[in-house]
Amino acid sequence: MRSLLKITLLTSVLLFMIGAMEGCKSRGPYNPYLTMKKKPYKTQIDADKKLVQKGNKAYKRQLGDSRKKLFGRRKAPGA
Repeated sequence: MRSLLKITLLTSVLLFMIGAMEGCKSRGPYNPYLTMKKKPYKTQIDADKKLVQKGNKAYKRQLGDSRKKLFGRRKAPGA
């Protein structure tokens, strides 16, 4: 009975020690930026592209309105 208790105690201590040593292993640095699917700078570029396109469209519309006020038509003849 006593030897069985010693064996189970020794086994459980060894298993605990092995588990504790596994937790001490170096796994290298963790950098979530490297594993991201879409990087923040690309998201920003996409947002900027949309704003630039919107601005270009508004500029062309304003240009056409100004031209219509001056010459009575949006586009030049023959264009």
